Amino acid sequence: MRPIKFKVFEENNIYSDKKCIKLDLDMEGLENVFTTEIDGLEYELLTMLPELVNHQCCTNEDSGLAHKLNRGIQLHHLCGHIALAVQDRAGINVGFCSQSRCCTSNCYTIYEYKYKNSGIEAGRIAVDVINYFTGDDLFDLDFRLEILKEMFETEQSAVVTFI
Repeated sequence: MRPIKFKVFEENNIYSDKKCIKLDLDMEGLENVFTTEIDGLEYELLTMLPELVNHQCCTNEDSGLAHKLNRGIQLHHLCGHIALAVQDRAGINVGFCSQSRCCTSNCYTIYEYKYKNSGIEAGRIAVDVINYFTGDDLFDLDFRLEILKEMFETEQSAVVTFI
């Protein structure tokens, strides 16, 4: 999986009344792969990013995403939830993730952001997390989260300074 384009919506838009990012993805053959097809994904992912346990994922119940992981969701949709979770870990309070769509091998996911560069980096991290589980790449999540936190602090202080 790889990102093709990040489309940043700064105001109300066709997807939400919240600021959000549409992340276009080249699924590279993973468009029909569900979470249940990757051994150990549910346990390891929820251990890696426990913030995901609280995601409702269209169910209006806590742990809705965890239940859906167990039943199987497509990876492009999971990507949006991971982007939210890593922002949460960095101290950025976001919670909106829209249903994702696929068209051939290209898919997209929609997720909320507060700060543009941090939101885009969260999407990149989410793609790398999924690539880690599909066996394509190794990466250091803690290192990437530190970079995200620094971006967030820089963007947050720029907004405060500007005001």
